[in-house]
Amino acid sequence: MIHGPVVPTPSALGKLRPLPADAVRLVTGGLLGDWQARNTAAASFIPSAFAPSAFAPSAFAPSAFAPSAFAPTGASATSADLAAFAASADLAASAASADGTHELAGHPGIEAALTGLFRVTGHRPYLELACRFLENRGHGALGDTEFGPGHHQDHVPLRSATEVTGHVVRQLSLLAGAVDVAVETHDHELLAAAERLYDSALASRTYITGGQGSRHRDQAYGDPYELPPDRAYAETCAAAASFQLAWRLLLATADVRYADEMERVLLNGIAAGVGVDGTSFFTTNPLQARTGHTRREPHPGACCPPAVAALMTSLHTRIATGDNSGIQLHLYGSGALRSAGRAIDVSTRYPWDEQVTVTVTASSAEPWALALRAPAWCADLRLTVNGTPAPARRLVEKGYLRLHRTWHPGDQITLTLAMPARRVAAHPRVDATRGAAALVRGPLVYCLEQADLPVSGKLAGAGVDDLELDPSAPLAVAYHTSGIAPVTLQAPVRFRPPAAEAPLYRTLPTEVPLHRNLPTEAPLHRNLPPTAPAPAAVTGVATAIPYFLWANRTPGPMRVWLPLAPRRP
Repeated sequence: MIHGPVVPTPSALGKLRPLPADAVRLVTGGLLGDWQARNTAAASFIPSAFAPSAFAPSAFAPSAFAPSAFAPTGASATSADLAAFAASADLAASAASADGTHELAGHPGIEAALTGLFRVTGHRPYLELACRFLENRGHGALGDTEFGPGHHQDHVPLRSATEVTGHVVRQLSLLAGAVDVAVETHDHELLAAAERLYDSALASRTYITGGQGSRHRDQAYGDPYELPPDRAYAETCAAAASFQLAWRLLLATADVRYADEMERVLLNGIAAGVGVDGTSFFTTNPLQARTGHTRREPHPGACCPPAVAALMTSLHTRIATGDNSGIQLHLYGSGALRSAGRAIDVSTRYPWDEQVTVTVTASSAEPWALALRAPAWCADLRLTVNGTPAPARRLVEKGYLRLHRTWHPGDQITLTLAMPARRVAAHPRVDATRGAAALVRGPLVYCLEQADLPVSGKLAGAGVDDLELDPSAPLAVAYHTSGIAPVTLQAPVRFRPPAAEAPLYRTLPTEVPLHRNLPTEAPLHRNLPPTAPAPAAVTGVATAIPYFLWANRTPGPMRVWLPLAPRRP
């Protein structure tokens, strides 16, 4: 059996090296370990048609290649699976045109799979075929399709593209394949192109949850800053693909931004796609629902369940890297890992608790570096080594706390990442959320769900769409031993009961007359004075839960982005 991601060859480009699957484990009691255990328990529920060995070699022809099932995501593969993969790759090679031009898969993904097969077998023609598929894309070879060549990333060569476009999963799968090929062939230009395109998605086309894709019709990216919360497509498959791409870029560049993105999309965008039962799934992940949204059991042909299952199977291999210089910890979850004769245990209830404790269980005689990611969202981090405080901020280098010393078994490092509740605003060009804020604590995005609104008291009868965040009152963090979440946020809100039979639109009265009694020094623009009394606002406190846990109780409305109430004079 082969578990975990295919390791790049020793000669590949890359600043970080993944650890073998059997060198890392997650344990239950922490969020990541619990998720992985739930995935294992639910595996028998996933239809057998999703298993890699169930696919006949003919299904691997380029036009039918499904990246979520076949790319080297880390799902278990038997020798029969590998034989089927090899037979399929040989079939793809024989189907390609003799001169190698204009031949490419309709759905990218085969490029990453072929590179993975090269890494396992050492058979270079597989890598060369992946290179051909990448270089052939962008010349209109697929012809005039329903959504145009950009939908398939066939509108411009990858090396010259400046921004992501088209079908999200196709785009991310293409970039994953490009990174794999680039590191194996030492193609710096191709690697830079993949970084450039992914960065363009993160800069202006990614939801606060890490989800990508704002258009339902073609499951595609929208224009820059086109991120409507209620119309978010944000496919679970796309979130998994984003995680896989960020992992590849992290290995290639050691840029902490990609580890930060892995955390964001894993704990929000991917996690929301799976119910707490582990057997129900969302395809789309809106950030606002007016009537509820229901997860469904997987069915043959669905792409999201196997994509999530494959990712969760190999999740432990994504938390850390290691080499002769030391161990680098990128994602925080309870477990144990070893590398080059060194070993550590990690104990934490992150992201519910702020503390991460790392204990050295084995060490080499020479000094080595333990690197702990300092998340971009954390403004206050504290560190102790064997109980002695250390200057945490001064030790941060390129996003990681780097502790270089001679370590001994029993040495203990405690990292505290302060997690105050925060209100977060979007870029002003995101029209759909202008004047609104999201609630965030640590890496988790929170939401208001109708199931948590009181049925009695001052907020009785309120719907989530009737509430405004009170920006003048502080947020509070609440801890629980039971209920939907161990940690919730208590958000001060104002409730304005909607007027009975209010029309959809109403005319705003004007001053009579607007030009009278204005001082000569009147500003170019001014606020409109109130012209009619607004309904009295009722103040109260609403409970916000982690976004990934919504829709696990009574179906009902939900909002991530909440309007900000006008500040009191």
